Order: sequence, then C-alpha cells, then structure tokens
Amino acid sequence: YNAHPPIGYRTNKETGIPEIYEPEAIIVRKIIEEYKNGAGFLEVARTLNALGYRTRKGNPFEPRVIRYTLENPFYCGKVRWNRQNHNDHNIKDISEWIIVDGVHDPLITPEEYEYIQSLIAARTRPYKARGTAGIKHWLSGLVKCSACGASLVSNALYKGHSSSYQCSRYNKGQCHNSHFIKTDKLEQGIYNGLVEAFTTCRINYEVVRDSAAPSDDRQRVIDNLSKLEDKERRIKQAFRDGIDTIEEYKENKELLNNERAELEQLLKQYSSPKKPDNKKFAEQIKNVYDVVTDDTQDKLIRANAIRSILSKAVYDKNSDSISLIYKSP
Repeated sequence: YNAHPPIGYRTNKETGIPEIYEPEAIIVRKIIEEYKNGAGFLEVARTLNALGYRTRKGNPFEPRVIRYTLENPFYCGKVRWNRQNHNDHNIKDISEWIIVDGVHDPLITPEEYEYIQSLIAARTRPYKARGTAGIKHWLSGLVKCSACGASLVSNALYKGHSSSYQCSRYNKGQCHNSHFIKTDKLEQGIYNGLVEAFTTCRINYEVVRDSAAPSDDRQRVIDNLSKLEDKERRIKQAFRDGIDTIEEYKENKELLNNERAELEQLLKQYSSPKKPDNKKFAEQIKNVYDVVTDDTQDKLIRANAIRSILSKAVYDKNSDSISLIYKSP
C-alpha cells in the first residue's frame, strides 16, 4: 500500500493496512446505491452535495469523482497500480494496469463490483474490451425455463459457440418439459423483445433494488433545510449590520434559494415512491441493444450489458415465446 487509500478508508499507522473509516464509507455506499438505482454520475454528485456530503478535501462532489469511485477495485478488496502516467496524468492502457488482491477489508463483493462495471459499460460509450473467462455465451444463466424456473444451459459448442440451449433440470431428468431452442433463435427472440421495449416503452419490471428505506437521508435533508433557515437569518443580520452590501445579500440569498430548491426536490423523492421513467429507461435499452447485436463485441461485454437491464428472460416452449423481465431502474 504505497498510496493513500481512497475515500472510505484510513490507514492503520501500526499495521500500515487501510481500514474502513465509517464516516466516509457511508458516502461510498450512498454513491453505489444511487448509481445502482439508475442515477448517472452527475445526478449522484448533485444528490451527495445536496445532502451536505463533501470530498476529503472539503470540495463538492463532481461526476468524475463519482465515476472514479465506482470504477476503483479497491472497494472489492483489490489494489490497482500503474494506472496513470505521473508526468501528464493520462490514463494508461488497461493492459498496463497491475491489479492484485489486497489484505484490507472490502466494502463490496467482487460480484457487486463486476455488476457496477456492467452498468457503467451499458450506460457509457465506447465500451472497453474485457476478459471472457468463465462464460460460454452472453446469455448464459439469464434465460429461464417456463416450466420449472431453472436456467437454460448450452447443450453443445460448434466452432467455439453455443449451438443450442436446454433446461438444465430437463438434462438431469428433473423437469418433464423440454425447452430445447437453437441459439440463433434464442438470440433473435431477445433482440425482438428489446426492440419492442425501446420502441413502445411497454416494459415489464421486476423490482430488484435495495429494500432499505432512505430514512437517514430523508432526515439529513430535513436537518439541512433547518440549517438553511439559520443561514438566512445570519445573512439578513449581516446586511442590517452593514457587513454585507445589498449586492452581496442578494447573491447569498440566491445561493440559499437554489440550495433550498434542491433539498426540497430530494425531500419530495424520499416522501413518495419513485415511478420508473420508461422513456429514459427505453434509451438505456436501446444502448444495450446496440451492444448485444454487435458481433464484434467481446461476449463478456455483451453479457454485462444485457444484465444491466434484464433480471431474466423466460422461454415458453409451448407458446414458443420469450418474455423479458427488466430490472426496475
């Protein structure tokens, strides 16, 4: 551990090993929660700033800081070296990075980290190439049998590609309904479903977000609104006492009004259930469609992209149909 640990950690002076620093770790968890729930880098930064959170240097959060935090493998127990040129601060090619296992406690699991990277890949362009270890096809494990709910698995490989799929339990004699389907037909069914979703905005959701209520965030907003009242009294008094000019008073008043508007908007979100924005989500589906239909893309990139929006796909052999179940944005 040669460098200072990122936000959320402090180095133990005796052991030299970074330890989770809860006053900052809560910010990292908030960043992850907001991004997983559909907010972009800018939206996450605005939310943190409105809640009164600041960086370690006391500055407001910026989108680039949010992205750096989400992409940092330190939070899943890894240590990353040689990422940046120290002379010009340009990011090196990913092939030059060195990533090894650390001995510090992770804030998230490697699986959650990979899921977050898949969200970033699906929401931003261009998509960076990644490894393909452990995956036969970009739909592996995602398509389910309508009879028993088990995953459809690849039956055979032809020239390195999955040629057909079948219910995994049927292969073991535990499901009585064959769900054999050619890979090309399965892929086309997925493509058709995606096109229908982003052209009609009729989307079948499955809620998968964290069920924890944002009561702490709501209370933090209320507390910050109360603090604004104190600030407003102070700037009025400063004007009356002749400390501030009328121009300074007006400028401070405008800043307070803007901050109050952001906090009130946040309070409204925490007080009422957030309805999915189908039009916005349809745009994300379209981006994913562009990735998965591109045969030049690495299969893990395609796998990560489709999993960023789909909870599962259900194949019904009797009706010869595929139903796409989307993750609630």
